Amino acid sequence: KGFRVSVSNGNQMYRFRAMVSYGSGQLDNGWSYAFSVGTRQGGNGYVDGVYYNSYSYFASAEKLFGQNHRLALTLLASPSERGAQQASTDEAYALFGNNYYNPNVGYQAGKLRNSRVRNTHEPIVMLNYTWDMSENTSERRHVAAFRQERLFGPDVERRSGPPRRLLPLYAEFG
Repeated sequence: KGFRVSVSNGNQMYRFRAMVSYGSGQLDNGWSYAFSVGTRQGGNGYVDGVYYNSYSYFASAEKLFGQNHRLALTLLASPSERGAQQASTDEAYALFGNNYYNPNVGYQAGKLRNSRVRNTHEPIVMLNYTWDMSENTSERRHVAAFRQERLFGPDVERRSGPPRRLLPLYAEFG
């Protein structure tokens, strides 16, 4: 029961996290509710284009009917986006002068972009019914549904195609 806010900061891999939560506790009219929203941001200070942006949300409401029956509805999810890294070659490491070369990354319209961005969003909805028959006996029924969305490819700002860093041995034939 109560309100909570938390913020934390870290190094380059874990830049920032923030969360806001509230729980009402059991109200006199038999209702209780809770919510939480948060974000977690991170990046890799070594490899260009490797990052993640994660968000979360949760909401739940429960109604007590009499002394023995409860019905609850809950929604939760954690959508995220992250830039992927890919294996490279000794030739690329030698050309770019380090072992942190990421072939998924290049400059496009003056911006550093990653051509392999993973987006996920899988919200879950649950309906729970509880009947407390006695102190030691209860019956519970649950129904849940989820939707899965996973995208892998260039981010939404790169509709004109992925950025590329061309190596000397690369040639286009047309």
